[in-house]
Amino acid sequence: MAIRGHRSFRPTVLRFATLPDGTRDVGSLAVFRPGRERQRGYLDAVPDQAAAGAFFDALIGQQDRNDGNILWYDQRRLIYLIDHAFSFARPGANSGEVILTAWRAQQDIRDLTRQEVDALSRLADEGWGGLSQFVEPSRMEALVDRAERMQRTRQMLPLGSF
Repeated sequence: MAIRGHRSFRPTVLRFATLPDGTRDVGSLAVFRPGRERQRGYLDAVPDQAAAGAFFDALIGQQDRNDGNILWYDQRRLIYLIDHAFSFARPGANSGEVILTAWRAQQDIRDLTRQEVDALSRLADEGWGGLSQFVEPSRMEALVDRAERMQRTRQMLPLGSF
């Protein structure tokens, strides 16, 4: 549903979740999801995907990558990053939990891989794929600045420098 005079809206999915005590509640499965107790198993199981997710989050200035928006499918050996509502941070923006970038820093995986450096080059060469049509100018400038710093240093940005 679009609000009159407002050019954008966010679709929402409501679900009726059965909680561990048997009661039902309206909401998403982000708070309780079967298997969530093993949520961070992917860090050991697929560290390459976690590191790639950290690169992506640093690039887009993800300010809220918490347990609720990383889906780990153990059977498929895949992680999915969801909920990008707090992406494209401006310089100095507040940040919530950033699990993947914090994990990569703790693992001392600062150097970008060849594929990550190549991805930054391709994005710049291709004019960011027209992204500037959809991202506010100040946020787009911050994205390009992050990418240029990462490409120049060939390293992940320090935590808190998005």
